[in-house]
Amino acid sequence: MRVTRVQFPDGKLLLLLLLVAFSTLLFALDFALRFSYGDHNESEHGMDPVAGKTSCSALNRRKASV
Repeated sequence: MRVTRVQFPDGKLLLLLLLVAFSTLLFALDFALRFSYGDHNESEHGMDPVAGKTSCSALNRRKASV
């Protein structure tokens, strides 16, 4: 059985691996920061991000809307 290997010119494989590693790192960092800070704010969910409980302003908005 004959195995065919793809031959890269010098440095191209290393450059490709570095590009994949860097993009994976950026994706993981973006996901972590978005999960911990960005999409979970008080105006969207009515929660105080520091205390982890419903804030007074969110309760007042709920009372005003009822």
